[in-house]
Amino acid sequence: MCCVSGLPKIPGGHGNSTASRGKLLLFGDFNTPSVDWSADPVAPSYFVPTDFGPRDAAFVDGVHLNGLMQLSGIVNARGRQLDLVFGNPSVALYCGTIVPAPAPLVPEDSHHPALEFNSPDQPA
Repeated sequence: MCCVSGLPKIPGGHGNSTASRGKLLLFGDFNTPSVDWSADPVAPSYFVPTDFGPRDAAFVDGVHLNGLMQLSGIVNARGRQLDLVFGNPSVALYCGTIVPAPAPLVPEDSHHPALEFNSPDQPA
């Protein structure tokens, strides 16, 4: 799992949400195979959880609480999305479309296809 963050310092050190603060990109294998993701009817380039079990409710709530959107629609050999890419609105605009990597750096695992996307730069 990796997190790229450009969040500003907040007086007092705490905040309620990352939704309106800087850029946040979070990606990895979150071990949530029971969560089904579908294209968002309002913004089809993003994906929303359409079905999930009680075990994943806290995870899904955390995604929404932090204003994150699932940016990847890439599925594995079993039709599941195991490797997820989340971004807040500030970073989602810069990532562009996430695609299967045309030239993976290591041999691919059928459960975890290699992904490719633009990494947003921090302004100087």
